[in-house]
Amino acid sequence: MPDAEFELKHEAVDELKRLAAHPVQEVERLEQTALEGRTAASILIIVAGIFVGVSLIAAAMYGLVEFVTWLVEG
Repeated sequence: MPDAEFELKHEAVDELKRLAAHPVQEVERLEQTALEGRTAASILIIVAGIFVGVSLIAAAMYGLVEFVTWLVEG
């Protein structure tokens, strides 16, 4: 395994551990880190943030559709 790939995985695991320990402070720090682009995990942080945002929107839309279906059928 190349060194860069190992470093990226190791850095991503470290970020997740810190995120689990102090979520609010870490989200703010990760936002700043991603904007600065100074680490190899910056792109992963951005992609993960987009994934979480899209997932929340999809879950809300699914819930809304299920609720409307329940109202119409009930």
